[in-house]
Amino acid sequence: MTALAAGLLSTGLASPAAAAPVGVTTTVTDAAGNAVDGVARAYRLSDSGSYLLAGAQQVAGGTVNLPVEPGTYKFEFRAEGYLSEFYTDKPSLEAADGVLVSGPAALAPVVLAAAPVMSGVVTTAGGQPLRNVRVVATHQTTYAESSDYTDASGGFSIGAEPGSYKVEAVGGTFGGNYYRGGYFNDKGSEPEADVVVQGAGGTNLGALALSTGGAITGRVTGTGDAPLERVRVSATRVEADGSTSSSYDESDYTDVNGGYAIEGLAPGNYRLTFSDPAEEYLTEYAGDSTVFSSSPQLTLARNQTIAADAALAPVAPFDPSTIDLTGRVTDSSGAPVIGASVAAYTTPASAKNAGRISWTATNRQGVYAFRDLDPAASGSSEDTFKLSVSDLGGREEGQFARIDTFYGGARSYEKAKTVTVPAGAAASGADVVLPLMGGVSGAVSSEDGLSVARAGVEFVNADGDTVASTGVKLDGTYAVRSLPAGVYKARFYDQGFFLGGEVTEIHVPEWYRNGTNIGDAKTITVASGQTTPGIDAALAGSLKAVEKPEIGGKPYVGGTVRARPGVWTLSAATTFSYEWLIDGAVVGTGQRLAISKGWFGEKVVLRVSAENGPHQGVALVTSQKLKRQPKIKIKAGTAATFTVKAKKVKAKKIKGKVVVREIVRTKADGTIKYKKIGKAKIKAGKGKVSLAKVKGKGKHQLEFTFTFKGKVGNAVVVKKVKRKR
Repeated sequence: MTALAAGLLSTGLASPAAAAPVGVTTTVTDAAGNAVDGVARAYRLSDSGSYLLAGAQQVAGGTVNLPVEPGTYKFEFRAEGYLSEFYTDKPSLEAADGVLVSGPAALAPVVLAAAPVMSGVVTTAGGQPLRNVRVVATHQTTYAESSDYTDASGGFSIGAEPGSYKVEAVGGTFGGNYYRGGYFNDKGSEPEADVVVQGAGGTNLGALALSTGGAITGRVTGTGDAPLERVRVSATRVEADGSTSSSYDESDYTDVNGGYAIEGLAPGNYRLTFSDPAEEYLTEYAGDSTVFSSSPQLTLARNQTIAADAALAPVAPFDPSTIDLTGRVTDSSGAPVIGASVAAYTTPASAKNAGRISWTATNRQGVYAFRDLDPAASGSSEDTFKLSVSDLGGREEGQFARIDTFYGGARSYEKAKTVTVPAGAAASGADVVLPLMGGVSGAVSSEDGLSVARAGVEFVNADGDTVASTGVKLDGTYAVRSLPAGVYKARFYDQGFFLGGEVTEIHVPEWYRNGTNIGDAKTITVASGQTTPGIDAALAGSLKAVEKPEIGGKPYVGGTVRARPGVWTLSAATTFSYEWLIDGAVVGTGQRLAISKGWFGEKVVLRVSAENGPHQGVALVTSQKLKRQPKIKIKAGTAATFTVKAKKVKAKKIKGKVVVREIVRTKADGTIKYKKIGKAKIKAGKGKVSLAKVKGKGKHQLEFTFTFKGKVGNAVVVKKVKRKR
């Protein structure tokens, strides 16, 4: 660091504290002169002779303007990734220079040196790299934090000044799984963590492996040791003081075999709750306890799996004669829906006055029963109801979601059928079928071999509304089973990772398949209760021209050419720049280029550079050889005749061929569908081709493509031809 600016600052005793604050200014950069953001602190000399913190300021853009009262100060400058420094070039507060500030003052520029690097990689327990994991190194004396987010290969690089640290990899959801955070070296908490000594040459920590945490598994049975499906098992963490919070609940529903697995648990003590949404069995807690607070606690160590089974007692049976209304709920595959919510609504003259009057749940046969709707027993005049059925419970992976439905198959209250409960009797047969949703599965890969753990896929309907979305697992696969039967389009995207404080996507989003926008995307048909497989994508790490750029205008000597950017994998908000090259040298920039006579016989190359946020791409296209421009006259009837001329070229030397195509349709993205009509040779500047294949009443748009030999350049001419029948 250079010396103080002459005449502005000097060492000495503190000035009176009553004066108004003045500004102390300077700049903070790295060794290359780049502005550095961080913190500037001012320590004021006290009456006791010690320096106490008197002010601080966030440094933005490398500019400091720190207001302080007149007095004697020492200044500190900190920035993540750099060695902290005290003015002037001192390593500590004790060694720093005292500076007398009596008025507005400017310190000499501050140049911070890069801190040594603490590096490593974050992986799963199986060694797969995890991207976007925040790794934090906490200094054990100052408690200052330095951090970095892992890149696509799982690597991190933290600039941290020498000293003792504890290092944490912060947990989160990656590749569809939740990973518990951990400390170096494979420790579950900060007190247990090993201390990392950062030296002047940096430190390589190697691999920090995150796990999905501990797990509690088991089997739930009922009468006769029969497995109970769809019982909700919840694990509630118990703190050291004995308190619990529902925000620390994790749960799972049992499968057809009665099995459950509550995963991703942190070390600690837990109490279990077993509850039956079908209301056939009594709620109980671990150890067959009927009281939550006195049930035994399960102690789970880091990454441990423990087992806890339960046998539930049945609810006391009720008198069948008390049933007012009953029915059965199944899905469209015929399977009973366990624990479905069945609600009965009143049917007043005005639908807006309708209200839910009762609620019940289906048992394991899908049967429900109301016992409070009989008008004779309730004293109510209401005897006609509409029923709404919802499947609200969790489901096992691989099962399809079910669509909420009213009795009679309607989707709304207004269109639902009614059911009447006769006084003193039971109404039965009010069965409801919940349609199964469908699903889509596939795999997502990277054309550049990068991790796709942060990729996702969303499905949109014909209105462009997102109906469902899901993340991609670490192995690149995905599956969603909550799509109503219908037609969809899929968009694949990268959720990104943090870089320089901003979220950066490393892959370019795209529509299935390889669509640049929703209009061009291929449709996907989803059927009820079925999975449509193979909806895959290979994401690119850079923008690509799915339709090459074009050189328009007049690619002839003396003419002017015009650049067309083409169609790219990401079109909205993409900006383009253009360069024109001959023999590898840039001869022009911008969207237009005048063709010099000296370029006769050469080819001009158009280089288009595309940019969209973090994504870039380059595409090249080459013109025909730069020759004389032809002047072409076409007379079209049942046949087309051609006359071709060119400056400084004799007619007898104009030779070539012509191909005629009809333009059938132009797509939304500008691509054209053609029908071939015919072809012919051009001799001595003349030719003729039959148009017999041009059929159908009305105007037809024909494209004539001419290819010449010698000094005449090629050309394309579009002409309309009319047919009366």
